[in-house]
Amino acid sequence: MMNVNVKINFPILLVRETDGYMTVTSSETEYGICSGVAIKKGYFNNILIIDAYGYSFYVEGVNSKRPFNKSWKWIVELLQYNSILYKVDLSVQATGKLQLSNIKDLVLKNMKKNSMDWDSGVGVDELEIEISNAKTPKEIIELLE
Repeated sequence: MMNVNVKINFPILLVRETDGYMTVTSSETEYGICSGVAIKKGYFNNILIIDAYGYSFYVEGVNSKRPFNKSWKWIVELLQYNSILYKVDLSVQATGKLQLSNIKDLVLKNMKKNSMDWDSGVGVDELEIEISNAKTPKEIIELLE
């Protein structure tokens, strides 16, 4: 869920510079899904969203939340996440379009902060090269999926 006047183009990259956290959300269906525990711990605090076209949005807060799944699935969620999953309505503020070079710099800086998180698959060094060679924000985001 988004503010009425805000159009976010998927896939998106969620970035928190304070700790180097990055994750990709592939579709609007996945957008805003989070465990109750993570919401309480401030999962969406200081999150910057970068969409497929390089537009950036700052998450101002969580407007509301509702259970994501039917109640009969909650037992699995409690076992897996120690909480049920929620679909949250985020309040976001558009902050402008980022230059491709700025997106690359931000992603590479955060990868260095959390290199162990990105060391699977092709490895950090190869992923850094692929990001450096990317031609669009969407290409960068898809490399991180």
